[in-house]
Amino acid sequence: MGRVHAGAFKHLRGSKVVACCDVDLKKSREFAREFDIENYYGDVNDLIQREDFDVAVIVTPNVTHAEIVEQLLEKKAAILCEKPLSCNYKEACKLSKIAEQHEIVNMVNFVHRGSPELHKAAELVKEGAIGKVMHVEASYLQSWMTSDYWGDWKTTDSFLWRLSSDHGGHGVVTDIGPVLLDMVSQVAGDVKSLRTDARSFSKGVRGNKLQGYNLDSTDSAVMTADFASGAMGAIHMTRWATGQMNSLRLRVYGNEGGLTLDIDDQGNNLQLCNGEDRHKAKWRKVKADKHPTLWQQFIDAVENNNLDAEPSFKYAASMQKVLERSLEN
Repeated sequence: MGRVHAGAFKHLRGSKVVACCDVDLKKSREFAREFDIENYYGDVNDLIQREDFDVAVIVTPNVTHAEIVEQLLEKKAAILCEKPLSCNYKEACKLSKIAEQHEIVNMVNFVHRGSPELHKAAELVKEGAIGKVMHVEASYLQSWMTSDYWGDWKTTDSFLWRLSSDHGGHGVVTDIGPVLLDMVSQVAGDVKSLRTDARSFSKGVRGNKLQGYNLDSTDSAVMTADFASGAMGAIHMTRWATGQMNSLRLRVYGNEGGLTLDIDDQGNNLQLCNGEDRHKAKWRKVKADKHPTLWQQFIDAVENNNLDAEPSFKYAASMQKVLERSLEN
């Protein structure tokens, strides 16, 4: 994701990446060379103290987000943080309040907020194209536990930390769960509550430990959702979905129609079945107008000092609350 962010900002007018940091200084240097970044560091404290910058992007293991965010808030830098903002709701609320008090632009990267098809789907539901939402089905499917498409998880640091509760929190629930829940709530409406059954499976290595990591974070989760509108839904996510590299799926059914939204490496696909077509179960593809990427939205917010830009720390904290409570049920 660091490469995704750096690549996005490199091609945005009005932005320039001036420094980067990785705990492995060699990786930091290689990253700087790859993206033509002048300064690189092996200690985030050094970067924060020495560099003069307006904006900071946090793309580190989940459990480190809160500490780094707090330091950057003291520097009064605008912040774009990877999800989740924090590994617990209380901490996320604290960060949100500090950002609001100091009037600092703050956003969390729910990356698909820049998807034209997502915005079109939300628009269709809001306009009543499918009537009253009754039932929702959603999934986030990854296969990196059974495939080396993205690399070997046993030797890749960016995978290993996600498998440890000491570094990645509640696994899929807090790593990819926020992305899926955000997509669901943007299109189908606010989720009032979730009930979650989450599992961590044996990884086939001795003691379920590897390179100092306890491989104990959740790999799969199945959720039952209650929506504020009265609708209900089934949401699930896993890292064991062979053949699905990185696939998000959403099905929203109303009393007058339905829509499907698929976001994956093959592209985005939005389809609608309503009106007379619903009696024939006929689906038609819906085109969506271009929409600014989340990176463009963030830069615009910084340039205009838009303190109401979404998705904000406050929004991320509210999502953290729903996910945490779901694990208690």
